[in-house]
Amino acid sequence: MADITGNIVTQTQRRSFLFQCASLILGSILILLGSFVLRDSPYLGASLWVCGLTIDMYTIYIVYREMVDVRTDIETARSEIQRTKTDIQNTKEEIVEIQMKVEDTAQRIEGIATDMYDRQGSTDMWDELKTTPANRKKNISRDKDDPYEY
Repeated sequence: MADITGNIVTQTQRRSFLFQCASLILGSILILLGSFVLRDSPYLGASLWVCGLTIDMYTIYIVYREMVDVRTDIETARSEIQRTKTDIQNTKEEIVEIQMKVEDTAQRIEGIATDMYDRQGSTDMWDELKTTPANRKKNISRDKDDPYEY
């Protein structure tokens, strides 16, 4: 059986609701009965009236306490949802940062590979430069700051 919000109401919740309704009705009947008996027997009428009022007030207290528990659960769920949204946003930002680092690294690797390819004389269109040790020595720069060692 589904309630108004579409959640499934458990058997225990249904029993609790029926018990609370029955106790409110019993308390109301005792209050009315105590009011009628009060004229003939003041002690019995007052006792019935107080018992009915006590039952009703206790039932209202139980319902209020359940409402507070539900409100607390809702606030807890809201804070968890907000925390999860923040975590997702942080993760998205980290992913973007990592993607930027990967792209930068890929560009650097591509530049290094192109530079190394050019230095070996492999870009000669007419195949005039063969890849021999002598040609490699000739095509490598003699700069002391050259980061590539062959």
